[in-house]
Amino acid sequence: MSQPTVAIVGAGHAGVEAAFALAQAGAAVTLFSAEPGLPYFRPRLIAVAFGQAEPDAIAIKPQKAYDDAGIALRHEPATAVDPAARTVNGQAFDGLVVATGSHPFVPPFKGERARARTLWTLADALAIREAAAPGKALTVIGGGVLGLEAALRAAQAGLRVTVVESAPFLVGGALGDCEATLRRALEAKGIALSVGVGVAEIAPDGLALADGRVLPDDLLLCSTGARPNGPAAGQQGYLKTRGDLSIAPCAYAAGDPAEPPADRPTCS
Repeated sequence: MSQPTVAIVGAGHAGVEAAFALAQAGAAVTLFSAEPGLPYFRPRLIAVAFGQAEPDAIAIKPQKAYDDAGIALRHEPATAVDPAARTVNGQAFDGLVVATGSHPFVPPFKGERARARTLWTLADALAIREAAAPGKALTVIGGGVLGLEAALRAAQAGLRVTVVESAPFLVGGALGDCEATLRRALEAKGIALSVGVGVAEIAPDGLALADGRVLPDDLLLCSTGARPNGPAAGQQGYLKTRGDLSIAPCAYAAGDPAEPPADRPTCS
């Protein structure tokens, strides 16, 4: 019996874990990555951006692990993916896993929208690292977990940091009465908070808020959520899955693009 072949599209955490699990089960795995270099832990990019970690330190696994497992790591965008036929860029496989992750969402701000940086790829992190320097002013749009971590690491790196959150609370209101403690801790680190005020416009050298204030900045970072990627490069949107996360016979979705089935078990 020949060794089954499996293509995994997407080399984020879900894709890499699937690759090693399938390789251990005896499959010949090809892992498609749209980025150069080794797959990495995306949340650790924040540390790279502000000089607190080196790019090599955030790899999920070393190259030797892929070699030892027999996983073929292909650095090419999956521009054509057919889950029903289980083909990727015209090549057929016995099985397919779509683990394409997500992409950053930037609201349709007025003004100089191109000034709003995102921190989603290693290239993003290295560009911010080059531009960031002690004493520079950084404004972070978005008071979620990642936005606040970026603010903290930037403050530790010596930048002057302001966080702008349009909602009346940080981290989606998840902390309840404990949020006051979080705010005090952030302010103790020198981070200015503007909560409950939306963005009116991105000016050439600052952020205009809905209450009339303008926050001057040297760097503007947008941390306002993400949207799932589709199977192929340039596509987006959730993939409807069955109870076993399949999207077609012998084809599955994993991670961000996998929409759980409507009849999935829930806790009450």
